[in-house]
Amino acid sequence: MLKGVHHQIVEIRQTDHPFFERAILIVRADCAQEQEDDWQKTGREFVRNATPYSGLRRARAARRLQSLLYGIGGAVFGILLGVFLPK
Repeated sequence: MLKGVHHQIVEIRQTDHPFFERAILIVRADCAQEQEDDWQKTGREFVRNATPYSGLRRARAARRLQSLLYGIGGAVFGILLGVFLPK
């Protein structure tokens, strides 16, 4: 909710995304002199290019790589212990 703020708001109703039906963007005060058609066009382009799950994908990939490296390190350490410890 915006109280006492005099900004222009652009509502994108067709996001072309399976999860989101609408996007609400707030136009900066210094850009409010532009035409509303420009806002709609730029807003649609922004929403189309926005990838909300890219950070999640990167985090998952990093976590998988870290787990793989820990597994390989543990295996190498176990082999070295088995070789160098007396029986």
